[in-house]
Amino acid sequence: MSIASAKACIDRILTDEDFAKAISSLKSAKDRIAYAMSAGYDFTREEFATASAALSVEEMENVVGGGLPPCHPTTHPVHPTMPIR
Repeated sequence: MSIASAKACIDRILTDEDFAKAISSLKSAKDRIAYAMSAGYDFTREEFATASAALSVEEMENVVGGGLPPCHPTTHPVHPTMPIR
């Protein structure tokens, strides 16, 4: 498991619309991580949180359309590094 794999997953979410739609359609973080793992990525919830924390607000919005990243391990309404709107 690695942060590099989590970053690669985020990059794919940003560049592959079909992958982004598929992963964001899943309801739970557990299901989203399982889907990412079935696509060849290998990371923990914590590694994904670390990788996503490095994103700018604009990149985060591109990943999630203004909400949580599809694989984000929390259920908070916003990412911990994003300002509350």
